[in-house]
Amino acid sequence: MARKRATDLAVRNEVIQQHQNGISQRQISRTFRLTQSIVCSIIRRFTTTGNSRPGKASGRKLTLTDPEVRLFCRHIRKNSRMVVADLVT
Repeated sequence: MARKRATDLAVRNEVIQQHQNGISQRQISRTFRLTQSIVCSIIRRFTTTGNSRPGKASGRKLTLTDPEVRLFCRHIRKNSRMVVADLVT
């Protein structure tokens, strides 16, 4: 199932504050109009990592490695007058 929207960091911190004050997860979810699973995952992340920020999102892997990027930049600096089509091939 796709994610709909990211929860704001201020809301995440407020959820944690409410939880530490002894408010139930169900009541917190009603107050902030979040699903119980989101409230549960925010609290779980905070208790395990001590941080309320969301985890790093996965994405497409880089096509070039760092050494290849450095080599390509060096080649561009060395041949600054070269046409882009020649640089790519």
